[in-house]
Amino acid sequence: NAFPVKRGAVDRGALEKTWKLLEEGEVVLIFPEGTRSKDGELQKPFAGVGMLIHKAKIPVVPCYLEGTYEHFSSKMKYPKPGKVRVIYGEPLDFSDYYSQPGTRDVYEKITEKIMEKIAQLKK
Repeated sequence: NAFPVKRGAVDRGALEKTWKLLEEGEVVLIFPEGTRSKDGELQKPFAGVGMLIHKAKIPVVPCYLEGTYEHFSSKMKYPKPGKVRVIYGEPLDFSDYYSQPGTRDVYEKITEKIMEKIAQLKK
């Protein structure tokens, strides 16, 4: 049930599909960094993730994928067999942000909070 997202531009089709899934009560997995890491470290997230959360008013379960860099870094054409572990955090509530105007600053704060929680799961 995966679908591609165009990089480097606003992909309205992907946003609409994601929004529709959320309206239907589906769970949506989003990679806030948008791509695989070049060095194994967490990267800067895209504010569009915060925009979706702000508009949909949904909780977020942060996850850290351990082992993905070793088995399928951005430098690899094909993945190497191996174990990947998914570490789940507690759901995050962003209701404090919902009364604030939908600005890039608010969206970035939401994504930064998510990335902070993912970094904690990495430890």
